[in-house]
Amino acid sequence: MNMNRISRALLMVMFSMALAVGMWGVMPAGKVVAATKTWDGGAGTMNWSDAANWNDDIAPTSADDVVLDNTYVSGSYTVNLPAIAISTTINKLTITPGSGNMITLVLPSGNTANPGLNVGDNTSGTDDIILNDGAVLKNSSGATAGTGVAVNSTTNGTLRINNGGRYIHNTGRGNSGIVARLSTAAGTETGIFEYDVPATSDYGISISGRTYGILMLSRSGATSFNYTATGSNPLTVHGNLVINANAAWNATGFTGGVRVAGDWINNGAFTVATNAVTFNGTTEQTIGGSTATGFYTLTVNSGATVVIPSTNIPTVSAAMVNNGTLKQTQDVNGSTDVDFFNMGGYGGLTLNANGSDLGSTVVSIKGNQACDTDNTAVNRCFDIAPANATGRNATITFYYNSAELNSLDCATMNAWHWSGALPWVQAGTSGTRQCTTDPYSLQVTGVTTFSPFALRSGAAGPTSVGSVALSGSASWLPIGMLLLAGLVVLRKRK
Repeated sequence: MNMNRISRALLMVMFSMALAVGMWGVMPAGKVVAATKTWDGGAGTMNWSDAANWNDDIAPTSADDVVLDNTYVSGSYTVNLPAIAISTTINKLTITPGSGNMITLVLPSGNTANPGLNVGDNTSGTDDIILNDGAVLKNSSGATAGTGVAVNSTTNGTLRINNGGRYIHNTGRGNSGIVARLSTAAGTETGIFEYDVPATSDYGISISGRTYGILMLSRSGATSFNYTATGSNPLTVHGNLVINANAAWNATGFTGGVRVAGDWINNGAFTVATNAVTFNGTTEQTIGGSTATGFYTLTVNSGATVVIPSTNIPTVSAAMVNNGTLKQTQDVNGSTDVDFFNMGGYGGLTLNANGSDLGSTVVSIKGNQACDTDNTAVNRCFDIAPANATGRNATITFYYNSAELNSLDCATMNAWHWSGALPWVQAGTSGTRQCTTDPYSLQVTGVTTFSPFALRSGAAGPTSVGSVALSGSASWLPIGMLLLAGLVVLRKRK
């Protein structure tokens, strides 16, 4: 290139810079770009503040994005923030362990700063803390105020706990400022928010109008206390709700109700008050744990399937509403009545093997929905699948609510058995009918075959094929599936 042209270009740049200084008194400021600091453990310690533990041998500053992963250090490891009254401030925190590893960042109880860890770029809507699968952020702050860990502020940024990540609130400090910043984006449904508070008295948790992935209540300390809550807006849990051993949740001050899309696992204690618990998952959900949960109102939403345990069976003191599917497995042997779903005035089903030993029996009930494609039966559908189904002679009491009667006559109700093809066959001999108060009931004796059952009044069964596939049974086949199988099904008109 011609040297004269280069010289002229340099002079123009120098003139422009001089002009800028003359007009504004400073050099034009460029945009500050955050540097990325990655843990390499070079100091051989687990201390955040040791400069040699970072890839550039400089401890992170407020402008830095911090990454804890397995780029330089293999396996699982723990990093400790300062255990003194000092606040660590950074731009962003991402913890991404390799497959099968766990990387833990701890704000220790010796840190009394408020906050002890402050993360954020002061931009609304950005993910300031990202905990990926295997990541753990443990907040054990010993401060006397604040939240210990702060996501920049309570109005900017988010704490994103991706599936498999975990945040542990292991401090007596407040939690609402953190919970308010939880990300609810796709991929956070099974991220864990765990309360494991070392409290000596009742501790309030933020649940009114809040959304969690997995919500877990724990108590590692020896002191007994209750987790409490107030408010009237619903709690939404996208994953499991877990009450661990020794933990107690007293929800008497909270009236918003609980919506759970995962399992309900109670190994501790739960005091429900008058809250409604609604199961609204899209995959099979289980009520379990070593403690039988006492619900006030329990609702199974349309499309949801809830599995009731055979031991530590829950109770429902007010009402159970089933708009989806209830499922339970119990042993039905000897001549003893075995109740399925007899809680909250639901009735469910009672099964007696009359000495013929049905063995392990799976019962599923779909509520408030059609049992045949023409909707000519009671809107409660039953499926009974015993391990020993041949040569049996059982007595079954079917229960249903008047709202599910579907304009039929309780006084002439009969049970009908679907064998996979029309016509439906009357099941056993109809006996006692209870048509006065909910739940209505029909007792049938001499039942020798098992598969889906529907209830319909009069001498004729449902007029069309079974329309819903109950969980665990392939016997209910809609018309489209039968045609695809090469079968011709003639439907009778109503």
